[in-house]
Amino acid sequence: MNNYGKVITLETAMKTFTLYRRSKSDDGNAYVAPGEPTLEGVVFSDGRTVICWRTQHPSINVWNCFEDFWAIHGHEGDGYGTEVIWNL
Repeated sequence: MNNYGKVITLETAMKTFTLYRRSKSDDGNAYVAPGEPTLEGVVFSDGRTVICWRTQHPSINVWNCFEDFWAIHGHEGDGYGTEVIWNL
């Protein structure tokens, strides 16, 4: 049980992930070396999501949920080749 009185299960436990962008951005730049992760992230048991950028200008961002983060940074279908690898 966590500090908020909720039971933590495999479905609700903290999850970590790594995001790769397999292609260059629309402006032709690759912000990390090929094969290197663009960012690392964690989704906490309450859904809040924190990402750590691994680019030339690293930073950390906090989102209310993974879906909000993904809506801005997912770049599905626009040539970035975005891939999320969930760590078990």
